[in-house]
Amino acid sequence: MVGEQIFAICVFGVVILGVLIMIQAITFERLFNAIGRLLLFVGLVLATIYAMRMLFCLFVVPWLVSLKTLFLWLAIGVLAAILVGLLVRAAISRFQH
Repeated sequence: MVGEQIFAICVFGVVILGVLIMIQAITFERLFNAIGRLLLFVGLVLATIYAMRMLFCLFVVPWLVSLKTLFLWLAIGVLAAILVGLLVRAAISRFQH
């Protein structure tokens, strides 16, 4: 479904370019320059995405793993503090009576 929509948009773009060339609103030289810029832009975007993915894999994923470990120990510490608080409260209430 998505592929058909992309195909329809591309066909529409080719038809528009053909009409613009036929009515001489755009020359072949300007068209090829625009296509060259577009291909350069797409290449730079893909290279940037790949570089960001590599940076994400190299730096962010290990940081997230250590953050996961930190939260695990934080949760264990909070549970231990709650347990110690309950034991202290039980001991105080037992010795007061």
